Amino acid sequence: MNAGTTSPIIDFREKFGRLDGHATVTIDELAQLLCRTRRSVEVMRFNGQLPPSLAIPGSRRVCWLVGTIRTWLGELGGVAQDSTTPASLSISKSALSEQKRGPGRPRKLHVVF
Repeated sequence: MNAGTTSPIIDFREKFGRLDGHATVTIDELAQLLCRTRRSVEVMRFNGQLPPSLAIPGSRRVCWLVGTIRTWLGELGGVAQDSTTPASLSISKSALSEQKRGPGRPRKLHVVF
């Protein structure tokens, strides 16, 4: 890469900042924006971790409105900021016991006497 050029990721982030709220973002562009692979964004979408996508009639392409992505990112910023407080980082024993156990046989606990 030449010294005067920038990477496509930085270029899209700059472009995203200038886009109108009604513009659309494809799954590849969203992956660049989030610094993720396309596949991980697909998994996030499947798991409901992304805002609802825009359904264009007659097209199978997955896209989002820029305004929706900006709102979603703003909400995530608020959650991440609140989660760094020491009170929310402490986990009680009752919270751990209430967590759903994974599939399979429970692991043996190592007890030190």
